[in-house]
Amino acid sequence: MSREEMEAIVHSAFPQSKLTHVSAVSTSDSFNNRIYFLRVQQADNTTDEVVLKLNGRYFGPAKVQNEVACLQQVAKHCPQTPSPRVLAWSEDGQAATFTTPYTSQTNDTRPARQNHTHNHGGWIMTTKVPGVAVPVSDLDNHSCRHLGRQMADIVADWRHNIPAQSCCGNLKLCHDGKASPIIQGIVMDGLDPPAPLHTVNAYQSARLAHKMRELATTDTYAPNRHLLPLLQDFIDNHLPNMTLVPPATQPLFVFTHYDLAPRNVLVSGCPPHITGIVDFEFAGFFHPMEEFVNDCVDGRADWPALLYAAYQERLEERGVATPAGSGDREVWNRNYWLEMVVSYVAPWWLPGGYTGQGLRDELRGAEAVVLDALEKVLRRPGEQMPVPAYGDGAGD
Repeated sequence: MSREEMEAIVHSAFPQSKLTHVSAVSTSDSFNNRIYFLRVQQADNTTDEVVLKLNGRYFGPAKVQNEVACLQQVAKHCPQTPSPRVLAWSEDGQAATFTTPYTSQTNDTRPARQNHTHNHGGWIMTTKVPGVAVPVSDLDNHSCRHLGRQMADIVADWRHNIPAQSCCGNLKLCHDGKASPIIQGIVMDGLDPPAPLHTVNAYQSARLAHKMRELATTDTYAPNRHLLPLLQDFIDNHLPNMTLVPPATQPLFVFTHYDLAPRNVLVSGCPPHITGIVDFEFAGFFHPMEEFVNDCVDGRADWPALLYAAYQERLEERGVATPAGSGDREVWNRNYWLEMVVSYVAPWWLPGGYTGQGLRDELRGAEAVVLDALEKVLRRPGEQMPVPAYGDGAGD
């Protein structure tokens, strides 16, 4: 995005202001987005620091809507959470909505720019929360326990204060003033099912079917297409009746950040204190074990084991069931192995830098994970295979 475009957005959000400084976050730290820190001088000579986050490749308006809606839910129900506050957004990079105290009205929508060419889609502008990403390698035992308990208090507040929902997925913006969020689709997987997903079984069936379509149609995964009949049999004859939540768990789906990695938890001071939780782009309402599943599979155990143990211990104290505590052990094991199946059917990280024999070796490894996880997820009650301890072989 050009400096001129940024100035146009800032001027619409903060009339009579001046954009005085722009710094870009390294693309290696921002993954599928481009992120800019903007310094804005107001008419009264006060200074505001804001964040402008541009949609990355592969994602469209749904991701912008979801992050805005999730941040609004946090601000409404958990104002004590140190998360960014939404100032403006654009779903398509053209029309924008502004919600700053400086604009003439809430939800003031107008063109974001004129006569500019761009190769990006939507964007979000938020307040900037203080702190730096958790420096995991610098943490001592005391800091690990301290941070783990702080993080648990934030998550417990979400679980207790943001109303649980009867269907799962990501959020759409409520343009008609409805009190409850509109839950529809899975942004991370690019899914927009025709009907709401009211069970974990339906949610995982939709995800696995989507991965199977990728396996069937993407050349990268062609060597593993012989898995398709086995996976179809699993979807048709096993997954619909699989016990994936404890009996009588209602309402089922709870607010979930879905990416509580060290890069998204900001800290200040010594010992470090959490001053910001960021990156709600894949947050939504999912089953109570989903946050932990993501931590252990997709998150690849980013946190020190001591910190994660303190996190789960404090969650239990706050009445939130965890895999290490009061959570149903068989349900946890089954969800873990099922996620391994879904993740490795069409691994999103391939081909990466692999070609030829190297890629074939990676796909053979993925096939082995799928077959092993399928065998484990299909075991009868009482025969479930325990999952690896946190940090041991996660994502392997």
